[in-house]
Amino acid sequence: IDFVSVEPRVLCRIMGKEPAEDIYRHVNNSLFDNELTRDQVKLAVLSAMYGVSHRRLSEMLHSGSSKSIIRSVRRYFEIDRLEQELKGTAQNTRKIFNYFGRPLNVDLSRKHVLVSHFIQSSASDLALIGFANFVDKLKSLSVNFSPIFVIHDALLIDTDAKGVETIARLSKEGIDHELGNF
Repeated sequence: IDFVSVEPRVLCRIMGKEPAEDIYRHVNNSLFDNELTRDQVKLAVLSAMYGVSHRRLSEMLHSGSSKSIIRSVRRYFEIDRLEQELKGTAQNTRKIFNYFGRPLNVDLSRKHVLVSHFIQSSASDLALIGFANFVDKLKSLSVNFSPIFVIHDALLIDTDAKGVETIARLSKEGIDHELGNF
């Protein structure tokens, strides 16, 4: 069970935007007139969120237009505004706090990763909350299952054939949270 595009969707919601069902296709259409592949847009979005330089993105995309791509993606997600807010908090407290209030120690010499830490931590906590709710729902429906382990935004479950049907249905419904349906 996997949260789809959790980091960019969490970023959208935190910045007051309603994320599209397929955020990468939406960004491609909105910013690049569908001139990039979905994989290229995904790489650009994750690079912008995680502080990857346009030079490094250029190497990965094999494209010279990476500077304008990163700039467009950062503007779309309002990453500069979030980065400034996080820098202000970090300078005062030497910590930032994820969406759920969990403190994160930061290295002020690496300010370019503040957004990455904030979003990844917030998305990870959202996934854990979602998985806990999902497991509770399965228990209430008397589904035969055993959670095996969590890998960031994915939960591996062992179940029988009947459980697979219920789990698939519930996965499509998603988990509702104040940040949206995931």
